[in-house]
Amino acid sequence: MVKIVSVQAYPFSLPTRRDFRWAGMLGQLGNFVLVRIETEDGVVGYGEATPLPDWGGDFSRHAGETISTVIAMVRDVLAPALIGHDVTAVTEAASIMDRVAVGNVYAKCAVSIGLYDAWGKSVGLPVYKLLGGAVRESVPVAHMVGLMPEKEALDEAILAVEDGVRALQIKGGVDAERDIRLVAALRKEFGDGVALRLDANQAMAMSRTPLPLCGVWLMPGLA
Repeated sequence: MVKIVSVQAYPFSLPTRRDFRWAGMLGQLGNFVLVRIETEDGVVGYGEATPLPDWGGDFSRHAGETISTVIAMVRDVLAPALIGHDVTAVTEAASIMDRVAVGNVYAKCAVSIGLYDAWGKSVGLPVYKLLGGAVRESVPVAHMVGLMPEKEALDEAILAVEDGVRALQIKGGVDAERDIRLVAALRKEFGDGVALRLDANQAMAMSRTPLPLCGVWLMPGLA
């Protein structure tokens, strides 16, 4: 048993290269919460939360958290409940957090990430081995293209692909006709060598969406 002796939460910010938007987003990106978990052996694990008050689960049933609520929940509710428990017992920790607090998934997930990090460090193993081992050698990383004018979106995608990116996540959902034009332009520009996926962030209604975007949009390389 490796006891948890400290659970702390700190706000921090990182500058963004550009104003980034997606459908339904009202706040600003770039603000985070760092969770720091320390064990009796001096091992430190880190977790992170990216709360947005206007974002969460389906039908607005969950989340709606802020930097302040995550910090308060971690410091005042979750930390007292977890200190003294085994850092490797992550399933028990999840049950404890659910027992002492309803919802607050951003705060709980940040703590869970920190627990896994500390557990892996305490036994000298990467987290993927704690979860059952690797099933693939690598995972493709997608560059996210936010809501912006089509020309700017195309230019940003081109720069990302020139940097070696081979998957693009295109934000949409506000104007389906615009989404069709943009994805078609990207496919024409890159051919089949770049995976494209359109992310409408639950803003696309089937009743007003053109046929090419209903269900599965079958375009070569779309992932």
